[in-house]
Amino acid sequence: MAKAKFGWRRTALIVVGVVGAVVLIATGAAALWLAKNPIAHELELTLSHNLGREVRITKGVRLVFWPVIGVEAGGLSIANIEGGQAAHLMEADSMDVAVSTLPLLTGHVEIRKVILNGAAIHFEKEADGRVNWNLTKRQPQPNEKPPEWLKDLRIDDLSVQRSTVTFFDGQSKLVQSLANINLSLKLGGLDHPALINGNFDWLGETAEINLTANDPRTLLNGGRSPVALSLKSKPLNLAITGVAGIAPGPIEGDVDMSGPSLRELARLAGKPMKPGPGLGAFSVKGRLTKVGQQISFDHARIGLDHIAAAGQLSVDTSEARPFVKGDVTTANLDLNPYLGPEPPPARAWPTTPIDLQALRAFDGDLNLAAGHVQFRKIGLSNARLHVRLQDGVADIGIGEMALYGGAGSGSLRLADLGTTGGYGFRFQLHGVQAKTFFSDLAKIDRIEGTASGTVTLAAQGRNVDQIMHALSGKASLTVNNGAVVGADLGALSGNLASALSRGAVGPGARTAFTVGGGDFTVLHGVAATKNLSLTGAGLGVAGLGSANLGERSLDVLLKPQGSAGFGGRKINLGAVPFRVHGPWSALKYEPDVGGVAQALLSQQAGALIGSGGGDSALGGLLGGVLGGNADSSPATKPSKSKSAPPPADANKTKSPSINDLIGAFSQH
Repeated sequence: MAKAKFGWRRTALIVVGVVGAVVLIATGAAALWLAKNPIAHELELTLSHNLGREVRITKGVRLVFWPVIGVEAGGLSIANIEGGQAAHLMEADSMDVAVSTLPLLTGHVEIRKVILNGAAIHFEKEADGRVNWNLTKRQPQPNEKPPEWLKDLRIDDLSVQRSTVTFFDGQSKLVQSLANINLSLKLGGLDHPALINGNFDWLGETAEINLTANDPRTLLNGGRSPVALSLKSKPLNLAITGVAGIAPGPIEGDVDMSGPSLRELARLAGKPMKPGPGLGAFSVKGRLTKVGQQISFDHARIGLDHIAAAGQLSVDTSEARPFVKGDVTTANLDLNPYLGPEPPPARAWPTTPIDLQALRAFDGDLNLAAGHVQFRKIGLSNARLHVRLQDGVADIGIGEMALYGGAGSGSLRLADLGTTGGYGFRFQLHGVQAKTFFSDLAKIDRIEGTASGTVTLAAQGRNVDQIMHALSGKASLTVNNGAVVGADLGALSGNLASALSRGAVGPGARTAFTVGGGDFTVLHGVAATKNLSLTGAGLGVAGLGSANLGERSLDVLLKPQGSAGFGGRKINLGAVPFRVHGPWSALKYEPDVGGVAQALLSQQAGALIGSGGGDSALGGLLGGVLGGNADSSPATKPSKSKSAPPPADANKTKSPSINDLIGAFSQH
């Protein structure tokens, strides 16, 4: 009988069967070995020793032999540093690692795939400056070489899926977080750029991130590498190109940041601003440098809405409250878009509380220069501001600036006093055009001429109403070569009733003068004067009285003096004085034939000026009102029972509410 011959197909089947049997036996033996050996515990010990932290694997380890060598670990966690807020630096549902086999023989590690699933990573910077992401027992030394056996490292795909990252700042107690992180890392070798890209949830939106590190080998050795970072999202776009390292150290680079709405970005960040106009599109470009806790931003170009500014800023975060220093210049600072529509005139001051707690957010020393500043109708040129902020007190120096054909300078103080606020103001005017300045400032357009003056005021209060009732200080005003529009004092020096009928008070009436003005003492919101005067060719008018700034009312006596011709008329000696009184919105005037009003107002003005007019008392006004020993209780409104004028006789002539003698000193 002939012997059967094996064909090549049968031979191949036998070989495949033998190999398959060997693989099955090897796999079964490996599974049996894993079942009888604590490989998870050994891996925990090895990782804990190398990382300097306790590593736990709670769901075991599984080896994979085909098509590449791999490890699958479940329930992985890495302990936090001692004293940290979170229990773990990282905890993950599972981690899969796969490496190529043959390159290991030559000292090359080729990681085909690393997948981290459901990870929660908690970064922390403690109050004492320690960071929890340094996973070595010692800091890497400059130019330190990697292990000799590691010739190169290649990662085809390292991905983080469905993970979260939090950051806790032990100094500010601020916690920030990113959720639903999906990132991928690709590394062609230690001498090739490392590429990271992916997305995550941030501020309620999905953000895309791309990061490139040009020199991974230097980074692993503890050095710094050129890096490029870009972040794209609906509320914010950010691009950084510079040099950085893994270990704490200097960071420097060019920053380009922009977004469609600063107000919306603040809302998404959990710090919403009060509703209002403006604060839309923004952009920031410049050179960022961070050394330790010192951060500087040089050659900065800042854009906000229609405003473009340039300069430099620095922040020192080494203290409990950051210290900000900087110099910023802008050609045009128009504040009107942020003020909203101008409200109509009100009969009372606002009582909405003023919150000054923002003054305690940081300390600082800032300089601001603006070619032009617009606030409502007020326009200023070549403005220079110096702001010093310390412990909730802001001192703002206002350098000399051009305004309304003249110049002005002064200072402003704002202080957070806890339950209330402190306010101080000093200002000097030189040669400004009175009509346009006072019209834009307070809608008073009946004074013409060139004005100069000084004002020093201070107050405490929780709202505008309290502040206006508490104002105290001094003021003086001089107007040269001007006119009072709205009153003909020459006509009014004669018969009152006939003068009114001839239009001595009204838009067409006018009184020219050479010098006018007066000195005022302000106490508890009432400004008093005893030397109000107008003088000129054939003209002499003296006045006294007070303006109650808190109650928005006026009580002034004007008395023509001398005897000379003026404007075709003659002001006679002993002409009848006029009393002007009432609320600003409806002033009344009447003759003071018997001198009763003169005696009363003289007594009241003298009392006010005598109580608060001493130079020694006003010399320390700002310090006394804003200092720590100042009474923080609301100012008591002055009694009005003693100063209220008696009701006018119904038979006496009354002026229209908007056309009155003192219209020169009030609004229409």
